[in-house]
Amino acid sequence: MALNRLADDGLTHDMLGALLLQASLADLSAGQSAADRTELGVTLHHLASGQRMPEYRAAAFIEVGYAYSKIGVSDRALRYAALALEAAKSIPGPGEQSGAYNAVSRLAANLGSTGFALADRAVGLIPRPRDRAHARQDLALAKLRGSPWQKASKEQLSAEARKRLTAGDISGSLQLALALPGSDEQEKLLNELLSGGIERQDYEAAVAVAQSFYSGSDQQKALASIVRALASKGVPLQSAAVLQSMQEGSAKIAAQLAIGSELARAGYGKMAEQLFGQALQSAEKSDKAAQVVIWPEVVRAMTRAERFDEALRYAKRLEPSAETSSALGDLAKRLADSNRIAEAYDLLPRIEQQEDRSHALSGIGRAKAQSGDSAGALQISNDLTDPEDVGRVLSAVVESHSQSGRFTEAVALAARIRDADYQVEAWVDIARLARKKNEETTSEHAYSEAIRIAEAQQNRDRDKAYYKIVKSLSDLGDRARAIELKQRIIDDEVRTRADQALAKAAAKQAVEQKKRSSLPDPVRERSFSTALRDEDKQDIALELVGLPNGVILASDLIRTIRDDRARGAAFRRLAEAQMAALSASVADNPGELDDNAESITRDPAEEGELGRERRTRKGLVVASVENEAETVSRRPISQSFLRASDVRATVPWPSGAVVGVTFANYNLYVSKFLDEGPSGDTRIEQAVRYQGTPAPRIIVVQSGVTTLGMLARQLRGTQDQDLIALEADVLILRAPVFVAPGARLILSRLDVPSYRLSAGAGAFIASAGELQAVDAEIVGYDEESGQPAWSDTSRVHNFRPFLLSWGDGRMDVAGSLLTALGYENSKSFGLSYSSGPIRIAQIRDQARATGHVVDNVFRNLHFGFYSYEAESIHIVGNEYVDNVVYGLDPHDRTGKLTIALNTTYGTMSKHGIIISREVDDSTIAGNLSFDNVGSGIMLDRDSSNNIVHANSAFDNGQDGITLFESSCNLISNNSLMANKRDGLKVRNSFDIGAYDNRIEANGAAGVSAYVANLLETKSGETRDFKMDPYDAVTSISLRRNLISSNGSGISAQGASGLAMFSNKFVKQSRRLFGGDLRGLEGPVLQSSRASTLIASTCRPARPVVACRLREQGYFEGSAEVHIFDPQASTDCTSSDGSVQQRAFSSTSQGT
Repeated sequence: MALNRLADDGLTHDMLGALLLQASLADLSAGQSAADRTELGVTLHHLASGQRMPEYRAAAFIEVGYAYSKIGVSDRALRYAALALEAAKSIPGPGEQSGAYNAVSRLAANLGSTGFALADRAVGLIPRPRDRAHARQDLALAKLRGSPWQKASKEQLSAEARKRLTAGDISGSLQLALALPGSDEQEKLLNELLSGGIERQDYEAAVAVAQSFYSGSDQQKALASIVRALASKGVPLQSAAVLQSMQEGSAKIAAQLAIGSELARAGYGKMAEQLFGQALQSAEKSDKAAQVVIWPEVVRAMTRAERFDEALRYAKRLEPSAETSSALGDLAKRLADSNRIAEAYDLLPRIEQQEDRSHALSGIGRAKAQSGDSAGALQISNDLTDPEDVGRVLSAVVESHSQSGRFTEAVALAARIRDADYQVEAWVDIARLARKKNEETTSEHAYSEAIRIAEAQQNRDRDKAYYKIVKSLSDLGDRARAIELKQRIIDDEVRTRADQALAKAAAKQAVEQKKRSSLPDPVRERSFSTALRDEDKQDIALELVGLPNGVILASDLIRTIRDDRARGAAFRRLAEAQMAALSASVADNPGELDDNAESITRDPAEEGELGRERRTRKGLVVASVENEAETVSRRPISQSFLRASDVRATVPWPSGAVVGVTFANYNLYVSKFLDEGPSGDTRIEQAVRYQGTPAPRIIVVQSGVTTLGMLARQLRGTQDQDLIALEADVLILRAPVFVAPGARLILSRLDVPSYRLSAGAGAFIASAGELQAVDAEIVGYDEESGQPAWSDTSRVHNFRPFLLSWGDGRMDVAGSLLTALGYENSKSFGLSYSSGPIRIAQIRDQARATGHVVDNVFRNLHFGFYSYEAESIHIVGNEYVDNVVYGLDPHDRTGKLTIALNTTYGTMSKHGIIISREVDDSTIAGNLSFDNVGSGIMLDRDSSNNIVHANSAFDNGQDGITLFESSCNLISNNSLMANKRDGLKVRNSFDIGAYDNRIEANGAAGVSAYVANLLETKSGETRDFKMDPYDAVTSISLRRNLISSNGSGISAQGASGLAMFSNKFVKQSRRLFGGDLRGLEGPVLQSSRASTLIASTCRPARPVVACRLREQGYFEGSAEVHIFDPQASTDCTSSDGSVQQRAFSSTSQGT
């Protein structure tokens, strides 16, 4: 009733709250006890935060801030200034909002140096340009308060401002410039400061300068110039806040178009689309006078973005002008370069400026020449006026004539070229192509002309011309002459490039000799160890594919590439080439191996009918299964996989982000890490120690789309600014970050070139929303040593930062470098996907964590990849190098994975790639896994219905491919070579199809199939047999495999059955079979047109496993199905005298 009466009197809830707040503020004093002040503080906060309208709430926070400032409690005052700033963001109306931000700035500035950063942020958010400029001046004067410059004369201020500008102190100079009375001198200083800030890449200072112009148009133009500079530097995401502060108009539209075109060229299609959409929407609403200026900018932007159809559409709106001529000239040339010659021609009548027209025609002429229309190109060359444009067209015609053998005409045209660069290009093309067509006289004349022209040039231009000639001679094998000419090059950089061209030519020659088997390995190695460029190493490596040991030689060469991104890309290309080579069956490519294949003459007396027993021995039966020879077709396996560009194109432009800081125990997704780990410490112990509190602060992205760089700028000036810092081109994260459901966090070098997650501060990123790390560099960092937080097998329990995607979340990592992440603790392994946390899963159903991991480099992670109950993740084209425990480890009920074209090597403790515990329905294809302590690839603990295709596993400390307790899997077209133990090992697994594999030079068996009693193994001591039961049954079908030079060909102990068809054994005569199979060489080698089934005389019951791959047509033949007895009830391991019983009871099978 009382409130109703107050309402009738015109008092609102907020008015009453403001009155109560004013009354309570009077009680705040410096002499209060800590307990009284805390109690009053709670009341004040409740009253201020209870204000419903944002303008009242902001005003209330400011009042509380001033009250704390008066009694000297600056940290509380700063906190309330920050709260007022956040409240002001919701105030409708630019006038009221400007006033609130200005009030925040004054409060923060009143706190001295501790508040200047927040004051600066508040000024930057003022929406009206003139208000913002006035606030900049007020802030500058506040910073000078109490200094000798407060009362300095105009001349003194101007002189000192210029002195600081010369020294590079843009911010200090700006303070003094703004203290000057409004004048031409101030305007001149501001323009110089803007140029200086951009030139020195001090963009924050440049923004402050831009916002100090009193003219709205000048301010917008200045801000637009900063946006373009950020785009040119390669960090366009840093311009998001600048764009947001700009008013609608032609300057903002031009800035959006500039950023959009750069993003489109970089492959960020969605970002570009958003910015183009905003710019075009504003352009359509602009008046006609503004559109005359805007439409040429639109055409330029669409042309740069190669969105030619849109560029042509907007070109129709252009009115005649110099800008129109320039824009259309660029568009016409780019269309011609894209072979859209007719559309380029159609634009010519509207290109009025002669220079623009010549530029466009040169593109059209060159395109005509390249398409074979030399006559049309020559006709166009007559209309050109610029010598460079003429050279561009004529050199293309020269190449076209030379390719068709018309050297007389080519020589005549080359003599007409006046531009020196194109002259050399033309003569070199003639010389190169004439040499290939055995026209030696023409070639020598052309080289002489090229050298003559080069000698006539000056300095670096001369050296660049020499380089073109050296490269051509090197490619043609004329090494002596190339070396002689290289000696004339003076410029060190150009000389190095010439050395690299010579090195590439020598390496290619070595590869050709290797193909003819005429080059000793030491000579080859010397050829590859010379000064090859990284790009050339990739090219040479690809030429090695298909040679004996070619993939090993190629991998060794690529490992020497120093640039991480270049090396990762080279390994993907190698994996693609190797996969394509392997995907053709061994039977289709017998090559030189046929002459060396083992064979035994077939005994007609041993011919039999389907399933007829041919020989019985030691509890085994050998039988032929006819009518399977033609069953060679199976369902094709895709060789098309995701690329980083596919992920890059989906990243959105940041907008609408709401960010806060809270305590870890308030967040169910992060509080999990407060639980004790195996060592007794909490998983967030490092953050607890660093922050000195049992519930450390965490940064939360509550909604919207933001970047880590934007988070750092948003927290600057607040009491939480210590949690994340920007230092030059490096961001240092010193707290956990959580991305809430529905929110998105972007990490990209378009935002910050390098992210360092502080190990000492306990930093990590967990997400239940969307986390996108695209083209980013992310390092777990030891700030004390100033190095990445490197780990090895002796330091696995030391905390290191990590990335984690929870249930409901999506994490995409593409084109990035991730270094020194993860340690031995659940969900903290490096890069992880997991269901949960349990407390969330108990509250509601969750979608499984998912995402894409494409074209990255993972160096020294604890696990390069880990998943738990995740789904449909594409792990493609990554390099995993020197990781501690595993390269990749999808685990526990993760399914529908694509693991393709990855390279994993140098794993310190275990395997390159492992899938374990019910990881089903996945594809493992085209991977390179080598030089790992364990196996190259392993399938473990009931992982079934997986395709392992066209992988290369070599030089591993254990096996090439290992299958433990994992049935119904297809192993096809793999290369398993030079592994220390077995090429293919199969334990307690049945329904295994091994087709078209190359299994060579492994230390133990090429193929080993056996059963084992896991209670007697080392792993059995800790294995939970309720969680991980198994069936002691092993069977395998071997078809068309090449088995060569292994310790033994095929070894079996206790296997219930092996079906073999058309396998080739090379250099295995004396050690063809091992274990139970010893002595059965004859019957197997005699079987060329029928499957040979070697089965135990004790036929086990078939375990219950749904083999979907067989149902889907991936398996060939059915000989192995005969090993099971539908009436049996045991696995034969307890049947006396059976091969299964002998192996199961043997202690030798302890692996």
